[in-house]
Amino acid sequence: MIKESLEKIGFNEKQIIIYTLIIESGKITAAKIAKRTGINRTTVYSILEQLVDKGFIAEDRAGQAKYFLANGKTELEEIYRREVQKVKNKKEIFQEIIKEIALIPKSTSYSIPKIRFYDEIHLKDALYKQTDKWIQSVIDTGQDSLWGFIDPTWNENFKDWITYYWEKSPDNLSAHFLTNDLGKTENLTEKRKFKVIDAEKHHFTANQVVLGEYVIFVVTSSKPRYMVEIHDAVITHNMREMFKMFWNKI
Repeated sequence: MIKESLEKIGFNEKQIIIYTLIIESGKITAAKIAKRTGINRTTVYSILEQLVDKGFIAEDRAGQAKYFLANGKTELEEIYRREVQKVKNKKEIFQEIIKEIALIPKSTSYSIPKIRFYDEIHLKDALYKQTDKWIQSVIDTGQDSLWGFIDPTWNENFKDWITYYWEKSPDNLSAHFLTNDLGKTENLTEKRKFKVIDAEKHHFTANQVVLGEYVIFVVTSSKPRYMVEIHDAVITHNMREMFKMFWNKI
């Protein structure tokens, strides 16, 4: 029973053998410990020093020989008190670290963007498969609008998915999209607001939409069609701010 208890507080096998022998012997010399356990004397002295430092045993130098004896209830209670205090101190330190990390703005923390590519064969399925994830990200980040650029061919090729997305999205979600041809951009929902940019001055060739912490680039105006999805808080924050700036200047 005592062996299992000592293992739980970090004692190794040789420490347990030596410590239990000292308890059973009352007091004993290092030489006798080495002889009775078969552990070489150098190791015995090293372990005895460790047990003294931990407070589990004490040295008796009253006679010519140096004896070792187990400490009693008072000393063990002191060890327990010190260990409890260490845990309490660590808890307080971790709480401080957690608070400090929470105060670090996401835009200044280092992150590795997660990037996925979908070819034309898998593009449509990917749109439907990722919809719930994109919507949840919008909710989690507290955004009330999507931002980006929409090419007229986006509606032409993925009208059904656009309707599906807005049916599943929160009621308070809207969209602010730039486009280069409002006449060809069918507005499938009143939630989407459009502003036209000069196609000759600003030649966008791919759809770009910021959805929470995701940004998708979808090529629909030429073949092969494809999509690139980037999951990164820093990139999406900056793209969202960029589109807001464009929107306010048009």
